Amino acid sequence: MDPSFHITKHLFDARPRYQYRLTASCYRFPLANQSGSEDDSSGLTLVLTHGSGFHKEHFEPTIDELLRLVTNQAESQSVSIREIWALDHPSHGQAALLNEALFHRQGGTDDGARKYAQALYAFLTLPNPGVGVDFSQRNVVLVGHSMGAMAITPRITPICAILVELVAGDPAMMKEVTDQLAQGSHTRRDRWSSRASASRFMKKRKMWEKWDPRILDLYLAYGLRPLPTLKYPSIASGVTLTCTIEQEESISRDLSGIIYIWNSIQTVTTRHPLHLIYGTKNDILSLESKDSFIAQAGGSEKFESIHSIPGAAHLIVQTHPTALAERIFDILRSRSLQGQFARAARM
Repeated sequence: MDPSFHITKHLFDARPRYQYRLTASCYRFPLANQSGSEDDSSGLTLVLTHGSGFHKEHFEPTIDELLRLVTNQAESQSVSIREIWALDHPSHGQAALLNEALFHRQGGTDDGARKYAQALYAFLTLPNPGVGVDFSQRNVVLVGHSMGAMAITPRITPICAILVELVAGDPAMMKEVTDQLAQGSHTRRDRWSSRASASRFMKKRKMWEKWDPRILDLYLAYGLRPLPTLKYPSIASGVTLTCTIEQEESISRDLSGIIYIWNSIQTVTTRHPLHLIYGTKNDILSLESKDSFIAQAGGSEKFESIHSIPGAAHLIVQTHPTALAERIFDILRSRSLQGQFARAARM
């Protein structure tokens, strides 16, 4: 991250009203920067949710590029960002360590999208001194990738939502997809002798070699944790995944989130202005599944906009953070120029 941007780490703990502890990061401009600051009540508050197996820090290169675009924009473009929040899923990233014992007692499995939706709703609506923000007084824009995009439900009322490679489509088509993802999780390696060993291993694998180098560094820092753990209590050294392969596999197999968004998308589009961003390479999501989802919503006209990123596949956040930031900026700029954010803020 650009060192001039101000980053704060937050612990959300609303027990007993919400059972999991959540970890979040907030990114702000320097207070002297006129493009946006925490005192800018008219500015936008972006809240970001990540994909399965990842963590909130995966967004940092995209955030870095987006804040740079806002800083360097022409005066006529008028995109003002007050702050950007990134939220860990309860079983991912730093939150995984805090909730490890609870997940272990629950059997180590995870219904990822539903759990993330509950976490996001709690984070945005329950008062908590660890966060210190009343999001009902913010102009909230939600940005979700993959599983994180599925966390945006009719219960949540942002100004708009930007869905990046939303895992959704005709459930009959998606069963094969979820089985393939689960099999990939089941067979993946999850222990290394050190972070350096994990780095050498990942840099030789096709999936990771496509990632932006900044994100691989973040994954090594936040996607791994020291041993021992409750899963591996007798292994005294080395590192393992913060989100266990059992949790990731159960998230992949869980069709309930896909069925929910499939059944509720028409309601969601009437309550939120939705923007879709897809990659042009259809690896995890086929073109047919993407088209079926758009048709289920009532057609492309039900969305505020639909964008594509050339050369990107499902892992846009990991492989194309600069292009993703540009698309997000274009969406925010378009709505700002049309006065839509200002109107929404007065509602």
